[in-house]
Amino acid sequence: MSNNFKYPAGFESKDPEDVLAHHGRSFNWAKYFLGQKKGIAAARLYQFCRYVDDLADDSENDHIRKLEEIRSTLIKGNIDHKPNDYVVEDFLKLTTDYDLPILAAIALLDGVIGDRSFSSTSNKAELIRYCYHVAGTVGLLMSPILGDKIDKKALPHAIDLGIAMQLTNICRDVLEDAKQGRCYLPIKHKGDLSGKILKAATNESDPFRKVISEHIRYWLNTSELYYSSGLKGLWHLTKSGHCSIYLAAKIYSQIGNKLKRNGVSWWEGRVVVTPLEKIYVTLISSHRLILPFILNRRISDVFISKSYHDSTLHEHLIGLPHANC
Repeated sequence: MSNNFKYPAGFESKDPEDVLAHHGRSFNWAKYFLGQKKGIAAARLYQFCRYVDDLADDSENDHIRKLEEIRSTLIKGNIDHKPNDYVVEDFLKLTTDYDLPILAAIALLDGVIGDRSFSSTSNKAELIRYCYHVAGTVGLLMSPILGDKIDKKALPHAIDLGIAMQLTNICRDVLEDAKQGRCYLPIKHKGDLSGKILKAATNESDPFRKVISEHIRYWLNTSELYYSSGLKGLWHLTKSGHCSIYLAAKIYSQIGNKLKRNGVSWWEGRVVVTPLEKIYVTLISSHRLILPFILNRRISDVFISKSYHDSTLHEHLIGLPHANC
């Protein structure tokens, strides 16, 4: 690692729980359902994923070589290989501790490296594959941490939950992404798409404002299909993992619900879920959170047997690790 390399903001303490608390407030809220051991493991995974994402998003410094070095280290997959990077070293240990699918981590690096030169998607297939790379892979990596013995049938559902959350992110951040010269929604256009988005944001009479709103609404509705599939797979997890991820998903999906309730007014800026709203979601989800604890294994098996995966959700993921296509 270069001597002048600086870790992204928030990584100074070398405590993964601090990183999660600072950057992943919705996930940090749900982490407390996991218990100490799995909660720390989940925070360690989040730390690595956030780390590579922040390196890719750093507009002031070009970290492409650093990201490629991390990818090379993952391919070697050797804990004895010292990358001189505490985040990567800890992640390598985590992969050993929980037998994480290393191909998913490599696919994540492929996604963030490709994002460095990204400007827009041209069709649905590109968008879904992008969501797989930067978020579906995170679901795959999280699965072994949240389950004692992961059934391979659970992995496509884990991918879907990651895709759902990433679609939520994309719909929430249309304006912010446009300011960075990016648009992840496959909107047909001529000329500078980001410029058209920024213009529509400041001009109430611009017809393109409504076009963007319609696209956001479509993809929020699409994300609900992936959320539904992702939640089906929770019965494969431990009881604490089931409850934690269910709550994280319900809180995160509130971003899209709130955006739609506000008339998809994307030009007003990023929608957030307040602490009070998180408490509300937790309370209304309480009956669902205790369900895995009161059902015996035989009854739970009925839910697992019904958690079949709709392969059409992965029709654009051919060739990617653990996709059901």
